[in-house]
Amino acid sequence: MRGMVSYRVVAVGYLVAWVVMDQLVLRSKGVVGEPVCFDPRYMWETIPMWRIVVSLLSIATTYFVVGLSIGLNRAAPRWCALICLMALFPDVERYLSLRWPCMGGLERSAYWTWVTAHALMCLQHAMRWGARPCR
Repeated sequence: MRGMVSYRVVAVGYLVAWVVMDQLVLRSKGVVGEPVCFDPRYMWETIPMWRIVVSLLSIATTYFVVGLSIGLNRAAPRWCALICLMALFPDVERYLSLRWPCMGGLERSAYWTWVTAHALMCLQHAMRWGARPCR
C-alpha cells in the first residue's frame, strides 16, 4: 500500500498555486494604478538584513523541496522542510503589511491558497505523508 498522496502531485499542485498567485497578486496594480515592479535597490536598502537572509533561505529550501518532489518523488530532509515552513512566516508578514490594502478578494484568496499549499507541502515532507511504508 502506498502513502496518501505522492510528493510529485503535491509539488505540481504547489507550482500551479504559485503561478495563479503570481499572475493574480504579484502582477496586480498598485494603489495609484501603476504596475508593481521589482526594484532590487529598494529591497537591499530598506529591508533589514535578517529579513533578506530569511527570504533567501526560504527560496533555497523551497527549490530543494520542490526539486526533490518533482525530480525523485522523495521526501526532503525533515530539517529542510521545517526551515522552509518557518522561513515563510516573516515573508508573509512583510508581504501582507505592504500589499494587503491593495489586494481585492480574489487576490487575497489566491494568496492564501498559495500560502496553504506551501505549508501543506512542507508539512508533507516533515511528517512523511507520501512515503511508502516498509514491507
